[in-house]
Amino acid sequence: MIEGLMALLSAFLGGFCANMIVGYYHLSGFLVWVVWSLCILFGIGIISAIYEKFKKYKYRVVGIIVGFILGSLAVGFFNISSGMGVFFTYIFIVGGCFEYAKEFDKKGRLVSEEKNDYQGDQLFLGISLVAKMTKIDGRVSSQEAEWVSGLLDMICEHYGGDQKIRETCKNVFNSAKDDNKTIYQYAKEYQQVSNHEECEAIYEDLWVIAMADGELHSIEQETLRNVLGYLRLDSGLYEKYFHKYCSYQNNEKSYYESSDSSLEKCYEILKCSLEDSMDTIKKAYRKLASEYHPDKIQSKGLPEAFVIFANEKFKEINHVYEMIKKSKEGGKI
Repeated sequence: MIEGLMALLSAFLGGFCANMIVGYYHLSGFLVWVVWSLCILFGIGIISAIYEKFKKYKYRVVGIIVGFILGSLAVGFFNISSGMGVFFTYIFIVGGCFEYAKEFDKKGRLVSEEKNDYQGDQLFLGISLVAKMTKIDGRVSSQEAEWVSGLLDMICEHYGGDQKIRETCKNVFNSAKDDNKTIYQYAKEYQQVSNHEECEAIYEDLWVIAMADGELHSIEQETLRNVLGYLRLDSGLYEKYFHKYCSYQNNEKSYYESSDSSLEKCYEILKCSLEDSMDTIKKAYRKLASEYHPDKIQSKGLPEAFVIFANEKFKEINHVYEMIKKSKEGGKI
């Protein structure tokens, strides 16, 4: 739509300039075609430049337009007739709208400016994918929020404890979570800057998020099936991770629910005691989850056997933490 409108405006501007030049200099024949070609290119360049500026300052442009509309309404409503009155009314309202819109401009550029400080494309696209998955069922659950917080802590640790990158990633997450792009658009962009192994790794992360609350909802199943194509991954991976995560979840649930000492076992795994507060337990959980996080383990180039063990341990840590949370909230395990 926008591209078509730009082409139309470019043709109109180029044609207008060409007609003016041809008419003024009384050109004919081959020169007419040359002038028309150059003017069309000129029109495309001008319209493209205007469009790029508009994209950069779109909120300010909209703010000025809205300000003039509100100013006109105010002048008419209050019957302001003096020149100075009209002038100051417009200045006050347009200026206010412009300043308000400028804040949106700053917020809109904040994330993109911060991205330039890091090797951002892949990292931020991955976080955007995660953000979309957490809200695929309409809301971000407490379990998903905990997982994301642990992920941000791990990224922060990877960058030497730099809190700025954590805050940047958090901004990216919040922005992507509610923007108009789909998870499939982010998946396609992620695939373009990643290799096959990295695409499969982020796909497994999407499974971890989907299973964070202990259930695989229908919308999550559909998304996990469809996103494979955008990541250029084999469709058989869905079954692979379905058996890996869903079977594990059911087996673990059965084990802990059938054990008389299940709660004590959960505390033991997190290296906590029954008397510990939820804040203490949460800190212990985050520390262990960070140590055994799949992305962190894989980045160390450890033997495959340890990677498999760490993945199972990570899932166990998440599961027992949920069991303890449930018991603290008065539920049953």
